[in-house]
Amino acid sequence: MRFTISTSPGARLLFASLGIGRDDAHLDVSDSTIRARLGWSGSVTIDTADIVSVERVPRIPWWLGIGVHGNLFGLLKVWAFNGSMTQGAVRLHLRRSAKGRVLGVPIRAITIYLSLDDPDGFIAATQPSSAM
Repeated sequence: MRFTISTSPGARLLFASLGIGRDDAHLDVSDSTIRARLGWSGSVTIDTADIVSVERVPRIPWWLGIGVHGNLFGLLKVWAFNGSMTQGAVRLHLRRSAKGRVLGVPIRAITIYLSLDDPDGFIAATQPSSAM
């Protein structure tokens, strides 16, 4: 299932100027993985078994900015893949680090912020199945 990263008008212009189109900013969710991608700038692959929590948040922390950004050079393992600070903001917290790349540099993330066009659909799609 594919979910589009939401973008503000300003971010759409910025991304377009960098060659990142709307089709390049998305998350693909399967039973075992989530792959977030923001064009050529970065991607991360999350093992769904490692998800501790997925929740809506009012906004993404200002210090993570717009695009693909981490904090303190990623030392705290907090990253954002977003095109808006407030539209459809979601926070994932993981048990183990997800691996990815930003501008070709390897990253590890424990907490990931996303901006999504359909945050509630994404949250529902990432809940463990209740089949027993």
